[in-house]
Amino acid sequence: MARHMAEHNTPFSVGTIAGILKDFVACTREQCLNGNTVKIDNLAIFKCSVQANGLVMGPDYKIVGGLGGVPNTNGRTPDYTKES
Repeated sequence: MARHMAEHNTPFSVGTIAGILKDFVACTREQCLNGNTVKIDNLAIFKCSVQANGLVMGPDYKIVGGLGGVPNTNGRTPDYTKES
């Protein structure tokens, strides 16, 4: 993606664009994990959700690994632009 974007008359190098995209992904993830919804106009809305099965754990049960997957429910945003 960075290489493609750099070919469109931008003053930024492929490395600069790749760095921006990498930081963007990290910041989007951070905001979602902080409970915030991140909307990128004309692209998607990112938010985290957690699914649980309501399991009641005994007193000797310990979580050794991760809690499983945390689905990222991103949906496309509607096109709000007006056609001239």
